[in-house]
Amino acid sequence: MDNNEKKINEAEEVEESNLSKRIRSLEGEEAPAEDISSLYAPKTFKDKLSNFWYHFKIPFLVAGFLAIVILFCVVQLFTKENPDLYIMYAGPASLTPQGINLIEESFETFDSDYNDDGKSIASLLDLVVYTNEQIEELRAESVEKEEPVVFNTQTIYTARQRFSAEISTGDTVICLLDPHMYESVYAAGGFMTLDELFGELPEGVEAYDDTAILLSSTDFGKKFGGVNELPYDTLICVRRVSTMGVFKGMEKVKAAHEHHVNVFKDIVSYTSAE
Repeated sequence: MDNNEKKINEAEEVEESNLSKRIRSLEGEEAPAEDISSLYAPKTFKDKLSNFWYHFKIPFLVAGFLAIVILFCVVQLFTKENPDLYIMYAGPASLTPQGINLIEESFETFDSDYNDDGKSIASLLDLVVYTNEQIEELRAESVEKEEPVVFNTQTIYTARQRFSAEISTGDTVICLLDPHMYESVYAAGGFMTLDELFGELPEGVEAYDDTAILLSSTDFGKKFGGVNELPYDTLICVRRVSTMGVFKGMEKVKAAHEHHVNVFKDIVSYTSAE
Protein backbone atom coordinates (compact mmCIF):
# COMPACT_ATOMS: atom_id res chain seq x y z
CA MET A 1 0.00 0.00 0.00
CA ASP A 2 1.48 3.28 -1.01
CA ASN A 3 1.50 6.43 1.10
CA ASN A 4 -1.46 8.03 -0.66
CA GLU A 5 -3.75 5.06 0.03
CA LYS A 6 -2.58 5.02 3.67
CA LYS A 7 -3.47 8.68 4.15
CA ILE A 8 -6.90 8.16 2.58
CA ASN A 9 -7.66 5.27 4.92
CA GLU A 10 -6.56 7.27 7.99
CA ALA A 11 -8.78 10.19 6.95
CA GLU A 12 -11.74 7.83 6.51
CA GLU A 13 -11.15 6.35 9.96
CA VAL A 14 -11.05 9.82 11.55
CA GLU A 15 -14.21 10.85 9.74
CA GLU A 16 -15.95 7.65 10.78
CA SER A 17 -14.82 8.19 14.39
CA ASN A 18 -16.19 11.76 14.41
CA LEU A 19 -19.42 10.57 12.81
CA SER A 20 -19.80 7.86 15.47
CA LYS A 21 -19.34 10.47 18.23
CA ARG A 22 -22.02 12.70 16.71
CA ILE A 23 -24.43 9.79 16.45
CA ARG A 24 -23.85 8.76 20.05
CA SER A 25 -24.35 12.36 21.15
CA LEU A 26 -27.65 12.58 19.29
CA GLU A 27 -28.80 9.29 20.78
CA GLY A 28 -27.96 10.50 24.30
CA GLU A 29 -25.10 8.08 24.73
CA GLU A 30 -22.36 10.73 24.95
CA ALA A 31 -20.73 10.72 28.38
CA PRO A 32 -21.69 13.85 30.32
CA ALA A 33 -19.04 16.43 31.04
CA GLU A 34 -17.50 16.22 34.46
CA ASP A 35 -19.26 18.50 37.02
CA ILE A 36 -16.54 20.58 38.70
CA SER A 37 -18.86 22.96 40.56
CA SER A 38 -18.47 20.84 43.68
CA LEU A 39 -14.81 21.79 43.76
CA TYR A 40 -15.77 25.43 44.37
CA ALA A 41 -18.71 24.92 46.74
CA PRO A 42 -18.15 26.47 50.21
CA LYS A 43 -17.31 23.81 52.76
CA THR A 44 -17.05 25.63 56.13
CA PHE A 45 -19.60 27.91 57.78
CA LYS A 46 -17.24 30.84 57.25
CA ASP A 47 -17.02 30.00 53.56
CA LYS A 48 -20.81 29.75 53.30
CA LEU A 49 -21.24 33.08 55.09
CA SER A 50 -18.69 34.74 52.84
CA ASN A 51 -20.40 33.29 49.76
CA PHE A 52 -23.81 34.51 50.94
CA TRP A 53 -22.48 38.02 51.64
CA TYR A 54 -20.82 38.17 48.23
CA HIS A 55 -24.02 37.31 46.36
CA PHE A 56 -26.72 38.89 48.56
CA LYS A 57 -25.15 41.79 50.46
CA ILE A 58 -27.06 44.54 48.62
CA PRO A 59 -30.55 42.99 49.07
CA PHE A 60 -29.61 42.15 52.67
CA LEU A 61 -28.55 45.74 53.44
CA VAL A 62 -31.66 47.21 51.79
CA ALA A 63 -33.94 44.84 53.69
CA GLY A 64 -32.14 45.64 56.95
CA PHE A 65 -32.50 49.38 56.40
CA LEU A 66 -36.21 49.06 55.65
CA ALA A 67 -36.70 46.92 58.75
CA ILE A 68 -35.04 49.58 60.93
CA VAL A 69 -37.19 52.36 59.41
CA ILE A 70 -40.39 50.36 59.93
CA LEU A 71 -39.42 49.53 63.53
CA PHE A 72 -38.65 53.20 64.25
CA CYS A 73 -42.00 54.31 62.82
CA VAL A 74 -43.89 51.69 64.85
CA VAL A 75 -42.12 52.74 68.08
CA GLN A 76 -42.86 56.40 67.36
CA LEU A 77 -46.49 55.59 66.64
CA PHE A 78 -47.05 53.84 69.96
CA THR A 79 -44.89 56.12 72.15
CA LYS A 80 -45.73 59.52 70.68
CA GLU A 81 -47.51 61.77 73.14
CA ASN A 82 -50.51 63.73 71.92
CA PRO A 83 -50.20 67.42 72.92
CA ASP A 84 -53.11 69.35 74.43
CA LEU A 85 -51.62 72.73 73.50
CA TYR A 86 -49.80 73.90 70.39
CA ILE A 87 -47.67 77.01 70.80
CA MET A 88 -45.19 78.72 68.50
CA TYR A 89 -42.34 81.11 69.15
CA ALA A 90 -40.97 82.96 66.12
CA GLY A 91 -38.29 85.58 66.52
CA PRO A 92 -34.56 86.18 66.90
CA ALA A 93 -34.15 84.47 70.29
CA SER A 94 -32.34 81.14 70.11
CA LEU A 95 -33.90 78.87 72.73
CA THR A 96 -32.03 76.04 74.40
CA PRO A 97 -33.68 72.63 74.82
CA GLN A 98 -33.95 73.39 78.52
CA GLY A 99 -35.57 76.75 77.77
CA ILE A 100 -38.11 75.08 75.46
CA ASN A 101 -38.97 72.53 78.16
CA LEU A 102 -39.47 75.30 80.73
CA ILE A 103 -41.83 77.21 78.44
CA GLU A 104 -43.83 74.05 77.73
CA GLU A 105 -44.07 73.27 81.45
CA SER A 106 -45.24 76.83 82.15
CA PHE A 107 -48.09 76.48 79.67
CA GLU A 108 -48.96 73.02 80.96
CA THR A 109 -49.70 74.61 84.34
CA PHE A 110 -52.82 76.16 82.79
CA ASP A 111 -53.88 73.15 80.72
CA SER A 112 -56.82 70.93 81.68
CA ASP A 113 -55.77 67.73 79.82
CA TYR A 114 -57.96 68.50 76.83
CA ASN A 115 -57.54 65.10 75.15
CA ASP A 116 -58.19 63.13 78.38
CA ASP A 117 -55.07 60.97 78.15
CA GLY A 118 -54.10 61.64 81.76
CA LYS A 119 -51.33 64.09 80.87
CA SER A 120 -51.11 67.82 80.26
CA ILE A 121 -48.72 68.29 77.38
CA ALA A 122 -47.77 71.49 75.57
CA SER A 123 -45.78 71.42 72.33
CA LEU A 124 -43.68 74.47 71.46
CA LEU A 125 -42.55 75.05 67.89
CA ASP A 126 -39.39 77.15 68.10
CA LEU A 127 -38.45 79.12 64.97
CA VAL A 128 -35.39 81.35 64.96
CA VAL A 129 -36.34 83.97 62.37
CA TYR A 130 -34.82 87.30 61.39
CA THR A 131 -36.32 89.89 59.07
CA ASN A 132 -34.07 91.51 56.46
CA GLU A 133 -34.12 94.72 58.52
CA GLN A 134 -32.97 92.89 61.65
CA ILE A 135 -30.15 91.21 59.73
CA GLU A 136 -28.91 94.54 58.40
CA GLU A 137 -29.09 96.10 61.89
CA LEU A 138 -27.11 93.25 63.43
CA ARG A 139 -24.51 93.40 60.68
CA ALA A 140 -24.10 97.14 61.18
CA GLU A 141 -23.68 96.60 64.94
CA SER A 142 -21.14 93.85 64.35
CA VAL A 143 -19.07 96.10 62.09
CA GLU A 144 -19.16 98.85 64.70
CA LYS A 145 -18.09 96.42 67.45
CA GLU A 146 -15.61 94.67 65.12
CA GLU A 147 -17.31 91.36 65.86
CA PRO A 148 -18.29 89.76 62.52
CA VAL A 149 -21.70 88.06 62.42
CA VAL A 150 -22.47 85.29 59.92
CA PHE A 151 -26.07 84.36 59.05
CA ASN A 152 -27.12 81.09 57.48
CA THR A 153 -29.49 82.44 54.84
CA GLN A 154 -30.85 79.00 53.92
CA THR A 155 -31.77 78.26 57.55
CA ILE A 156 -33.49 81.63 57.92
CA TYR A 157 -35.39 81.13 54.67
CA THR A 158 -36.53 77.67 55.77
CA ALA A 159 -37.72 79.06 59.12
CA ARG A 160 -39.72 81.78 57.36
CA GLN A 161 -41.36 79.20 55.12
CA ARG A 162 -42.22 77.04 58.13
CA PHE A 163 -43.68 80.08 59.90
CA SER A 164 -45.94 80.88 56.95
CA ALA A 165 -47.06 77.27 56.66
CA GLU A 166 -47.80 77.01 60.39
CA ILE A 167 -49.87 80.20 60.37
CA SER A 168 -51.81 79.02 57.32
CA THR A 169 -52.42 75.35 58.00
CA GLY A 170 -50.63 74.29 61.20
CA ASP A 171 -51.90 73.26 64.63
CA THR A 172 -50.50 76.32 66.41
CA VAL A 173 -53.09 78.55 68.09
CA ILE A 174 -51.22 80.52 70.78
CA CYS A 175 -48.37 82.54 69.27
CA LEU A 176 -45.36 84.16 70.93
CA LEU A 177 -43.96 86.47 68.30
CA ASP A 178 -41.35 89.08 67.65
CA PRO A 179 -43.16 92.30 66.55
CA HIS A 180 -41.62 92.08 63.07
CA MET A 181 -42.99 88.57 62.54
CA TYR A 182 -46.31 89.58 64.03
CA GLU A 183 -46.94 92.46 61.61
CA SER A 184 -47.19 90.38 58.45
CA VAL A 185 -49.90 88.14 59.91
CA TYR A 186 -51.69 91.05 61.57
CA ALA A 187 -51.96 92.85 58.22
CA ALA A 188 -53.72 89.77 56.81
CA GLY A 189 -56.22 89.67 59.70
CA GLY A 190 -54.82 86.39 61.02
CA PHE A 191 -55.37 87.03 64.76
CA MET A 192 -58.43 87.24 66.99
CA THR A 193 -59.12 90.69 68.44
CA LEU A 194 -58.82 91.36 72.15
CA ASP A 195 -62.45 92.50 72.16
CA GLU A 196 -63.47 89.06 70.90
CA LEU A 197 -61.38 87.42 73.58
CA PHE A 198 -61.92 89.62 76.64
CA GLY A 199 -64.11 92.59 76.05
CA GLU A 200 -61.96 94.33 78.68
CA LEU A 201 -58.35 93.49 79.45
CA PRO A 202 -57.35 92.46 82.97
CA GLU A 203 -55.84 95.24 85.05
CA GLY A 204 -52.16 95.90 84.48
CA VAL A 205 -51.99 94.02 81.17
CA GLU A 206 -50.65 96.14 78.30
CA ALA A 207 -52.13 95.77 74.81
CA TYR A 208 -49.76 96.17 71.88
CA ASP A 209 -52.65 96.86 69.51
CA ASP A 210 -56.14 95.43 69.03
CA THR A 211 -55.01 91.79 68.71
CA ALA A 212 -51.78 91.36 70.69
CA ILE A 213 -50.58 91.73 74.26
CA LEU A 214 -47.08 92.53 75.45
CA LEU A 215 -46.08 89.27 77.15
CA SER A 216 -43.76 90.99 79.63
CA SER A 217 -46.70 93.03 80.98
CA THR A 218 -48.44 89.90 82.26
CA ASP A 219 -47.61 88.14 85.51
CA PHE A 220 -47.32 84.96 83.49
CA GLY A 221 -44.60 86.55 81.35
CA LYS A 222 -42.80 87.88 84.42
CA LYS A 223 -42.94 84.91 86.78
CA PHE A 224 -42.97 81.67 84.78
CA GLY A 225 -39.75 79.89 83.83
CA GLY A 226 -38.62 80.04 80.22
CA VAL A 227 -41.33 82.53 79.32
CA ASN A 228 -39.63 85.24 81.37
CA GLU A 229 -36.42 84.67 79.38
CA LEU A 230 -37.99 85.66 76.05
CA PRO A 231 -37.17 89.11 74.61
CA TYR A 232 -38.96 91.95 76.38
CA ASP A 233 -40.96 92.96 73.28
CA THR A 234 -42.36 89.45 72.63
CA LEU A 235 -46.08 89.53 71.84
CA ILE A 236 -48.68 86.90 72.75
CA CYS A 237 -51.76 86.47 70.58
CA VAL A 238 -54.27 83.92 69.31
CA ARG A 239 -54.47 82.78 65.71
CA ARG A 240 -57.90 82.58 64.12
CA VAL A 241 -59.37 79.22 63.21
CA SER A 242 -57.76 78.15 59.96
CA THR A 243 -60.07 77.67 56.98
CA MET A 244 -57.96 74.57 56.27
CA GLY A 245 -59.63 72.99 59.29
CA VAL A 246 -62.30 71.68 56.95
CA PHE A 247 -59.81 68.98 55.88
CA LYS A 248 -59.22 67.91 59.51
CA GLY A 249 -62.84 68.10 60.63
CA MET A 250 -64.03 71.62 61.33
CA GLU A 251 -65.93 70.76 64.52
CA LYS A 252 -62.87 69.08 65.99
CA VAL A 253 -60.64 72.00 65.01
CA LYS A 254 -63.05 74.55 66.49
CA ALA A 255 -63.28 72.64 69.77
CA ALA A 256 -59.47 72.49 70.07
CA HIS A 257 -59.25 76.18 69.19
CA GLU A 258 -61.72 77.05 71.95
CA HIS A 259 -59.59 75.11 74.44
CA HIS A 260 -56.54 77.17 73.45
CA VAL A 261 -58.56 80.39 73.81
CA ASN A 262 -59.54 79.44 77.36
CA VAL A 263 -55.92 78.70 78.27
CA PHE A 264 -54.86 82.03 76.72
CA LYS A 265 -57.43 83.89 78.84
CA ASP A 266 -56.25 82.14 82.01
CA ILE A 267 -52.63 82.99 81.21
CA VAL A 268 -53.29 86.66 80.55
CA SER A 269 -55.59 86.96 83.59
CA TYR A 270 -53.15 85.17 85.91
CA THR A 271 -52.16 87.21 88.96
CA SER A 272 -49.13 86.33 91.01
CA ALA A 273 -49.58 85.97 94.76
CA GLU A 274 -46.53 88.16 95.33
